[in-house]
Amino acid sequence: MIVAFVCMALWMGFRIVASGGNSPTEQPTKSPPTITGGNNSLPNPVLNREGSSTSHTVVIVIVPILVVVILLAIGCTILLYKRSKKAVHDNDRSKSLESLQFELRTIKEATDDFSDANKLGQGGFGSVYKGRLPNGQEIAVK
Repeated sequence: MIVAFVCMALWMGFRIVASGGNSPTEQPTKSPPTITGGNNSLPNPVLNREGSSTSHTVVIVIVPILVVVILLAIGCTILLYKRSKKAVHDNDRSKSLESLQFELRTIKEATDDFSDANKLGQGGFGSVYKGRLPNGQEIAVK
């Protein structure tokens, strides 16, 4: 709280003067720094008995910061929730996929005995053929 008060005082144009000397042998005092001088057109928050100027400044500074922090926390929570939900969904989907294995005879029938008319392309690991199973499902065979 003291740091916020000192920062606010500096922002308003006041000088901070620490009590005590500059001698290295002197023991530091426990008293807080005092605020002197500054812009005479602004009321000194220390001397203001009502505290309205200080209260308004604190509200103007703290409330927007709190709102931003809360919104960031809510946004991060939603983002993490969506990511975790998507990861669970992807895991469920990959568990439901099975490695499909067919007999060579079924694949030859589906691709019309690997005819060039059904060839989709060729890569470094061989040709890829399209085909249709007896149940009507389209397949690609490598």
